[in-house]
Amino acid sequence: MPKPNYGNRQSTWVKDEYRHDNRDRRVTFKFSHRQGSKKDNVRDWTTAIREHLQDEDVDMGISSTSGRVINNKKFNKKKKGGRKGSPVPVRKLLEGPTGWYRVIIPYGDKFEKTFIIKLLQGKLEPLALWPIAWQTQGTTVTFYVDEYKVAERIHSMDRQIQLPDGFKLLLKVHPGSPNVDMNATTKEKMKLAMAKRYNPNTKALDLTKFHADPDLQDCFCALFKPIVFITIIDIIEENIPELEALNLMDNKITLLSFLKKVSKKMPNLKILHMGNNKIREIQQLDAFEGLPIIDLVLDRNPLCDKFKDQQAYIRYDFFIFASF
Repeated sequence: MPKPNYGNRQSTWVKDEYRHDNRDRRVTFKFSHRQGSKKDNVRDWTTAIREHLQDEDVDMGISSTSGRVINNKKFNKKKKGGRKGSPVPVRKLLEGPTGWYRVIIPYGDKFEKTFIIKLLQGKLEPLALWPIAWQTQGTTVTFYVDEYKVAERIHSMDRQIQLPDGFKLLLKVHPGSPNVDMNATTKEKMKLAMAKRYNPNTKALDLTKFHADPDLQDCFCALFKPIVFITIIDIIEENIPELEALNLMDNKITLLSFLKKVSKKMPNLKILHMGNNKIREIQQLDAFEGLPIIDLVLDRNPLCDKFKDQQAYIRYDFFIFASF
């Protein structure tokens, strides 16, 4: 595959959403500074997820000789405060620590991918569905979504959608994200996606919500995964060492401590936008120490809740932090 050209391909940005087509466009590296997002809830995620998995829903509609035998009688027992035969209430989906959720569709192999997506999207509107890392293993279809509201809505649709064969669609949703297989093919796809997002005139690379890029839907390239982030930095060093502005907004980034020698890989970086991520401690930004950064945007990160005056400029080691 030919090496992507970072020098003559251009892209365009409309608000916070990324769009692309086959035409060359100009890019403007502008950002919105929306305020007022909800604070992240502090939870014991380990305990919460363990309890959730212990109480996982069982398949009430299909039985097999190789599966568990379900005693339907226990579901017809009279519940306290309810009537005999009342349906079992749907357990609320727990909000996961990473913001990623795994959707499982038993027997989803019977239908085309486009049919399932169209079916779910019709029920999710006005929310948008971005199925990441779609995979079929045996009779089961799995994919991942990166928003709790979308995952919660899909979770509530279990056995609520009538299928053409007369059965109802089974949907299982749990917090989780897939492992990353960073092979040569995946890295090449990332390079091509980055080439479209780079503007040589402004020396700016916009990786906003990078995992949702249309050209990366069949793999998992979420920047909160260390191996993905390290690969991004390596690609920048190899192809665009002159980079001066980097937008990493809306990537669910939590940790940066695994980054090493970033100042040598991106020596000219002056503008870094990391809004709407999950950074809780300002010390995570030590990874960028030594860079000539003059504009750092951190709005809508949990660490911002620790500062009462979000309009103030805060000096921390070698950085000048822009207004939160």
